[in-house]
Amino acid sequence: MTDLLDWTPPIEDRPAYNENGWRDIASEFKKFHTKNPEVFELFKRFANEAFNSGRTHYSSDAILHRIRWFTTVENSSDPDGVKVNDHWTAFYSRLLAAEDPKFRGFFKYRKSKADAFLNTV
Repeated sequence: MTDLLDWTPPIEDRPAYNENGWRDIASEFKKFHTKNPEVFELFKRFANEAFNSGRTHYSSDAILHRIRWFTTVENSSDPDGVKVNDHWTAFYSRLLAAEDPKFRGFFKYRKSKADAFLNTV
């Protein structure tokens, strides 16, 4: 059995770090988003369902959890589903609002690294 203290994850699974030694969430999101465009499609689908139900505000975090439920329970071809970082709700909600103006104001925003990221997309 491998000693867990000696184990390091494969290079592609390691989080990205910026020059200050902090995790670079924006770089991690960009890599994930590029490899998994279906997650954004699901985010749009479920956000539209919430919007079309008559809601004027909704939680991007709830939508992300709905994606997790959908990919692990409703569509159980992959029992592990999609591994989506909680911090990426800020990125997905802002991307959707940038793409579709009806979602501007639909989500509540806090200051986020996603704000600067959108200026680079």
